[in-house]
Amino acid sequence: MRLVEIILGKNTGKLALATALDYVRQIGKVPIIVKDSRGFFANRCVRPYVSEGVEMFLEGVPPTMVENCAKMAGMPVGPLSLADEVALISD
Repeated sequence: MRLVEIILGKNTGKLALATALDYVRQIGKVPIIVKDSRGFFANRCVRPYVSEGVEMFLEGVPPTMVENCAKMAGMPVGPLSLADEVALISD
């Protein structure tokens, strides 16, 4: 995975943040800065991503269109495929 989360704590200084950003870029990863909270940012986005894909399907959008549009938007896997791969059940 190319994404690296840099978590800001309440005492994180500017030097520490700059050092972390430089290091992440040097190793060829993509840094994102997030607040300290429960779970990884990417994991917090999975359920809404999958839910939206399922909702589109239930509204009549063809599954291939849901998947292809997600990939065209830069996602590595479509929401329906992701739901199948991780065995998520949408409400």
